[in-house]
Amino acid sequence: MHRPFIYGVATSSYQIEGGIGEHGAGTSNWTVFSQKPGNISNFENGNIACDHYHLWADDIDLMHEMGIQSYRFSISWSRIFPDNSGKVNEEGLLYYERILHKLQSLNIEPMITLYHWDLPQWLEERGGWSNPDIIEHFCTYSLTVFKRFNKFCDKWITLNEPWVFLHKGYITGEHAPGIEDLSTAGRSYVNILRSHVLAASKMRSEAPHIEIGIACNVSYIEPATSNNADIVAASTFESYINSLFLDPWIRGSIPTVAWTLFKKDLPDKWLSDASELITQHDFVGLNYYSKTTIKSNQSVFLGAEITTSGLPETSMGWEIYPDGLTWILKWAFDTYKLPIYITENGAAFHDELLPSGDIDDVDRIDYFKSHLDSMQNAIKSGIPVLGYYAWSFLDNFEWEAGYEKRFGIVYVDFKTLQRTMKKSGEFYRDYIKNHNRLMVNFSQKSTIQLSQ
Repeated sequence: MHRPFIYGVATSSYQIEGGIGEHGAGTSNWTVFSQKPGNISNFENGNIACDHYHLWADDIDLMHEMGIQSYRFSISWSRIFPDNSGKVNEEGLLYYERILHKLQSLNIEPMITLYHWDLPQWLEERGGWSNPDIIEHFCTYSLTVFKRFNKFCDKWITLNEPWVFLHKGYITGEHAPGIEDLSTAGRSYVNILRSHVLAASKMRSEAPHIEIGIACNVSYIEPATSNNADIVAASTFESYINSLFLDPWIRGSIPTVAWTLFKKDLPDKWLSDASELITQHDFVGLNYYSKTTIKSNQSVFLGAEITTSGLPETSMGWEIYPDGLTWILKWAFDTYKLPIYITENGAAFHDELLPSGDIDDVDRIDYFKSHLDSMQNAIKSGIPVLGYYAWSFLDNFEWEAGYEKRFGIVYVDFKTLQRTMKKSGEFYRDYIKNHNRLMVNFSQKSTIQLSQ
C-alpha cells in the first residue's frame, strides 16, 4: 500500500491557546501550577499564550500559505469537561469543530492528540493520574471527542509523551502537579498504562478504520566514557526513557527499570505476563530532539547523571545530534515493527527580530536540514516513516521555561501577538514544495522516492 509522505507542524493546547475560562472552559492543572511562585520562569503563564483561541483562523491561513500538509494539535480536556458534573461543554467542542472545518476547507489533514499534559483541575484535586478513577474519566473524554470528530480526522494520538508528565509531574516535580513521590508516580504509571489501553480499544471499536497511535519522547543515549559504570548507567537510563511505555503497550512487557522503581505499586501478575496491556497500534509517534550523554553517579536518580559530550547545544541545553534520529528510527522499527511518524522534532534558539522585520534563525535551519537528512537516510534504508511534524508552528509557552525558549518556525511577539514567519519557516515551506512527492510503501516496509 502506497501513501504520500506527510509534512506537518505540531502544537499543544495549553502552550498556544490562551482563552482561559472562556465559553465555559474549566481550569487545568497547568493554570494552577503556573500561579505558584517559583514554578515558571519569570512567573509567566499560559493565560493568553499565543491567543490561538481567538486567532486560530489566521494561524491556519498561515499554515496554508506555507504549504503545511498536516496539523497536529491537542484538545484541552478542561474545555470539554470543565467540572465533575459529567456535562459536556458544547462550546468547547464547537471551538475545535470550527478548526477542523477550516483545516478541511484548506486540505490540511488534522492529527488530534487527546492529552498533552493539561489535566482538568477538578481531576487533579482527586489525585490526578494516581487515582484509578481517571481511567474511566479519560475513556469517557476520549470517546466523547472521538465520536464528535472522527468524521473529520483519521489520525489520533491518545497521550503525548507520558514519560514526561509522569517523570516531571510526579518524580521531579518540575511540571504540574509538582509532586515528588515515587509511590504516587508508580500508581500513576499503572493508571496511565490502563487508560491508553481502554480508550484506544473503545475508540477502535467505534471506528475500526481510524488510525490510532501513541506519541512518546525518545532520545539517543550514549555513555560519557567506556567505563563499565557509565555503560550500565546509560543502558538503565535508555530503558527508562525509551521503553517505559512502548514496551508494555506494544510488547506486553514491563521494563526492569519500572520494577526497580515502582514494584510495590505494579500488579504482581505483570511480572510474568503483562499481555493485557498490549494495544493495537496503527503507528508509533516519536518525538526526537537530542542526544543524551550519561555518566554514572550513584547519588542521583537511577544512578545516571546527564552530562555533555561537547556537541553544539540548543538554548534548552540539549545536545544536537542528527545521526541519533536515524538510529532511533531504525531501533524503533526493529523493536516494535510499526510504521512511524516523527510527531515532534525541532529546536529552541535565541531569536532576534531584526530592524528589517526578519528573523534569520540560521541555527534552526541547520537543525531542521540535518535532521530531515537523517530521516531521509532512515527512509532509504527501508524504515517506514510516514510523516514529519516540525515542533513547533508557533513560539509558545514552553512550560516551566515560560516564554524564554522559542521553538517556533513562526515568531510571536508576545506583547502584540503579531506573527512573523522566520527564515526557518521559509526553509520548511520550500522543503515541502521540493520534496512533496515522497511515497511510502509501508505494507512492505520500504519506500520509493519519486522526486526531489
